[in-house]
Amino acid sequence: MDRIKRFLIIRLDEIGDYILTAPLLRELKRNFPEAEIDLIVKPSLIGFVSGSPYVSRVWGAEVKRRKLLRNWRLFLILLLRRMRCGRYGIAILPRPSPDRSCSRLLAWIAGAEKILAYSTSLAGPDQWIPTTLLQKENEHNVSSNLRFLDSLGIHAYDASLHLKDLWKDEISADQWKSRICWSSDRKYALCSPCSISEIKNWGKENYCEVIRRLFTELGYVTILTGSQDDSGTVDWICAHSPQGSCVSLCGKTELGDLPSVMRLGSFYFGADTSAVHFAAAAGLPCVVLTPHAHGYEGWLSAETRFCPWQVPCRIVTPPARIPPCGMECRGPGSHCITGISADTVFESILELYRAGSFSNETY
Repeated sequence: MDRIKRFLIIRLDEIGDYILTAPLLRELKRNFPEAEIDLIVKPSLIGFVSGSPYVSRVWGAEVKRRKLLRNWRLFLILLLRRMRCGRYGIAILPRPSPDRSCSRLLAWIAGAEKILAYSTSLAGPDQWIPTTLLQKENEHNVSSNLRFLDSLGIHAYDASLHLKDLWKDEISADQWKSRICWSSDRKYALCSPCSISEIKNWGKENYCEVIRRLFTELGYVTILTGSQDDSGTVDWICAHSPQGSCVSLCGKTELGDLPSVMRLGSFYFGADTSAVHFAAAAGLPCVVLTPHAHGYEGWLSAETRFCPWQVPCRIVTPPARIPPCGMECRGPGSHCITGISADTVFESILELYRAGSFSNETY
């Protein structure tokens, strides 16, 4: 395996999936320091992924098969690089769930000598492209990513996830302190209340109640984060919470800012979104709300596959399933998650607080 000089990683998923792939990139670079590691991701992630300390080049690709021809420029780039630089030694497709994208076709066009994957391809030309399939296990996404190393005859020296794995520039919270009137006399919590998946969105009133109790009973100010699209919800929460109990950075940050924003708080609570994994990479304890039933082990499980990695955490699940949902909530909209009470979430935070899991360090 020493002869491998070029790796191609194709991860056409969301930002949280990419974050959980970072330990694999780090360990590949550790074992093959002279090798080039190129990534293909969704176009919206190119800017952030380009900040990785382990990646040589990043390209964007449309995910859906019906948009396959929109990738013609990428096809041409891969073919030209194949002629100029030679074939990739290994292409790795980390997605554990059924693959509805064109990942294998991209790896084949790039001339990968060997394609490693977990998932069978569902349709299209991918299903005829020779691929080495690894046996899938019900395990955390970081663990399943690192198991690709076994296929290369190497092992992970370090299975942890750090902010420095995500961003090569200096990560400091200083630039954000003035924006929120940060005070060393205060304690801060981080919260991302909104998800692009409607079934993961909890009630605004519930967030207000948790923020109120954090402020009045424990003295925490909550820093709310989110995209510009989340501003309406976050502004409502701020307007209906006690004065001084929360501040908003919603719509004021880019993906590349989130590693430094995570340095502001002592812990995270809120929706099961990519912010959870940024928080875990910062070493923050997490309380995560999921719409799926306790014990659910499907592809979207926040208890097994996507729980905060190697930090103290509590996964808060609905007390009961709401028909017609089974173990997995299918909506519509905010559905099973509405059964979670504000008291339950606050008690989960208290459990971590009493266990001494929180610190008030910022960097």
